[in-house]
Amino acid sequence: SDLKVPAGVTIAELAKGEGHDQAVVSVNKPAGKADAEAAE
Repeated sequence: SDLKVPAGVTIAELAKGEGHDQAVVSVNKPAGKADAEAAE
């Protein structure tokens, strides 16, 4: 995992091994406005 945690801190799920290295956040760009709204 690329997560950085303070010294002495462990993440229980990651301690179980590489198979438990799951995404913890997802960032998505918001959708644009509809054409009718953009014209106003």
